[in-house]
Amino acid sequence: MLKIIEVLSRGLILYLLLLPILGALPLFAEEEKALNAMQEGVSFTEKGDWLAAAKKFSAGELYSDDPVKKANALKQTASSYRKANMLYKEYVCLKKLIDVYPDQIHFEKVVEREYAIGNSFAEGYRECPYTWFPWLEDEDRTIDIYETILLQAPFALFIPEMMLKMGEIYTKASNYKKAEEIYKKLIRAYPISEHTGTAYLELGHLNVELSKTGDGDGAYVHSAKLTLDEYLKKYSTSSEVPWAKEALEKAENNVSKSLYDLALYYHKNNNDDAAKRYIREIIVNYPKTEAASKADKLLSKIDVWRYPNETVKTEKKTYRTDEMPEETDEPLVVPGQGTTKWLLPLPDLGIEKKEELKSGVKEHDDTY
Repeated sequence: MLKIIEVLSRGLILYLLLLPILGALPLFAEEEKALNAMQEGVSFTEKGDWLAAAKKFSAGELYSDDPVKKANALKQTASSYRKANMLYKEYVCLKKLIDVYPDQIHFEKVVEREYAIGNSFAEGYRECPYTWFPWLEDEDRTIDIYETILLQAPFALFIPEMMLKMGEIYTKASNYKKAEEIYKKLIRAYPISEHTGTAYLELGHLNVELSKTGDGDGAYVHSAKLTLDEYLKKYSTSSEVPWAKEALEKAENNVSKSLYDLALYYHKNNNDDAAKRYIREIIVNYPKTEAASKADKLLSKIDVWRYPNETVKTEKKTYRTDEMPEETDEPLVVPGQGTTKWLLPLPDLGIEKKEELKSGVKEHDDTY
């Protein structure tokens, strides 16, 4: 019995010693697959078959569990797609390198390459995902690439220039809200960039154009005014100053004309209170515009007094002229005008005391 236990114990110890080796066998197998895939990829590069090479390098990255080997395989994949002119697939590899293996790459160079790919799309490049259907092109990936780069490396040297391109793309796509956001972000984040002045002008121009389509509350014109006024302060010697002033004048004319049309509409519909509100806004906020003089005339027309053409007929009224009744009693004698301080009520002393009162008043005129 003891021998059996001893044999089992030795077997268990041997199994425990071999377990790490046995567990590593699948890993060794996967690493061997990765190595074989990489070698096949190299052989395809020697033949110039870049797409086949990219697929093999991609498989090597998938099979391997070593971070360094995975990163190297991904670099080889990106390089093969680049030589095959499959730029978006190359970009996907570069993005993964930055997201997963940032410590295995030259970050600045990878980001710059991403930007170069984005610029290629901006200039008209389109990837053909199916080589057997060369006429089928992939969609424009410019803005996706630019947005990714903005998150990855917001302080790269080329970012202000890229943001100007993004604003232009959003504007052409009628995504004015995003365009406004990107210009404002550029102005706020990169105040001393050589591209910041252009961002001011683009933002001002965008708001001026939007004011033409309807700016009832004047928000676009207000934004344009703030932007262009700030531009004129910061870049007073710029050659674009005349344009900025002209653009601002156009914006104010646009909104004042719109406000005048509203005032005229309400006046014609007998709602002069509403018309006056719009007229007042024109006169106060946009006094130098063409619509200001029209608004002033309309206000005078609304407030002018109108008299009827026919003469107003008035009736002649008569009043009673009855005589005052005669007094039946003797009048009450009171002190006359003098220098007395108090006018006290006097008792009725009778008519016989009249002369005595008069003399008394005269005696006391100079007392006070």
